[in-house]
Amino acid sequence: EGQSVRRRIDQLMRTVGAKFPVYVMVTKMDLVHGMVEFSNLLPGTAV
Repeated sequence: EGQSVRRRIDQLMRTVGAKFPVYVMVTKMDLVHGMVEFSNLLPGTAV
């Protein structure tokens, strides 16, 4: 499905003649074992 989305975004950028950033948001990372502890080690500006 990701490749399909990418093709559609590429087509849109070609159609409008502009490039724009695409951000991927990953949720529920607090459920990954060790992620909370890892994020606590990062400086506040990195989170």
